Amino acid sequence: MFVLGSGAAFPAVELTDSALAAIRPTPSHDQALVLGRAGIEQRRVSLPLEYILSNKDSDVVRARGAAHASPTALGVDAIKRALSQANLSIEQLGLIIADTATPYQTCPSEAQRIAGAFGIKVPAYDLVAGAQFLPLCVNNLRAWREERFPEYVVCVSTNVPSQHVRYESDILAGSIVGDAAAAFIFSKTQKAAWSVVHSSIRTSARGGSPLTVDRFLAFDESRMMSHEDLRRELATEFDSVTARVPEAINKGWFVGPEMYAEDFRVFAQKRGVSSSRVVSCAKEYGFSMGSSQAAAVSSLLEQAKSGEFVIAVHCENGMSGHVVLVRS
Repeated sequence: MFVLGSGAAFPAVELTDSALAAIRPTPSHDQALVLGRAGIEQRRVSLPLEYILSNKDSDVVRARGAAHASPTALGVDAIKRALSQANLSIEQLGLIIADTATPYQTCPSEAQRIAGAFGIKVPAYDLVAGAQFLPLCVNNLRAWREERFPEYVVCVSTNVPSQHVRYESDILAGSIVGDAAAAFIFSKTQKAAWSVVHSSIRTSARGGSPLTVDRFLAFDESRMMSHEDLRRELATEFDSVTARVPEAINKGWFVGPEMYAEDFRVFAQKRGVSSSRVVSCAKEYGFSMGSSQAAAVSSLLEQAKSGEFVIAVHCENGMSGHVVLVRS
């Protein structure tokens, strides 16, 4: 399976640590440890800073009315970038698969809303994947029989968790999340520079997620994976990758689970991966529930050289897995 194009989209508004400090209490020692594991220093959000500062615990409906972008708008932007890279038109797509944990509506699906925004009629459905978006989508598509696979398929993850945050009272959620979208165009018939070497997704020993979305976002630090559990899951994924692609350690770019970006960086270094080859979008853009890892992969597909690999490793939400891509 080949990757013909990819693209990422972020809101323009930057929410820095200093801006957050003006609207919420200083994190406690335990909260600071949690934030250190994520390593996030600033975020991109779809809300105006003035709105966040004056409506710290705003209603979700009001937040959507004030927002610069919706999940659909960010998803459309990411797909446009992917289409441009692939030199394709929107009419050539045979299927849209979308993922969002922050939809404005649950019916129609986000994929159908995106198709409607483009003005096309095409099969479209949602695969709600959360933080495991990329491994789950790739593994799913690879299982399809080639004769049933449309010539071009786009998978897009788009999330706006900032619109669900009570910034004044929920220190962790407000400090961690950011908004983003990322899209990938796949084909099994048209060859491209990037191809899928391997993918895997499995149920892990630790279930659940520390971050949940109902009307508002909530962060439960007690549900974070322990260092021991995380190291065990990462070791399983690394062993699987290096068994199939031994040269990935020296020729690979690694993107880890965004909720544990700094933990992953330390682990990868101990496994012999140069720190400069461990990439995270979350540090600058915030954790966006699957979109941030996909956006980091998209950026690497534009800069990696022939013979290099891009490896996305996931260990969150009770699922573990990975995707290995290689540039010919």
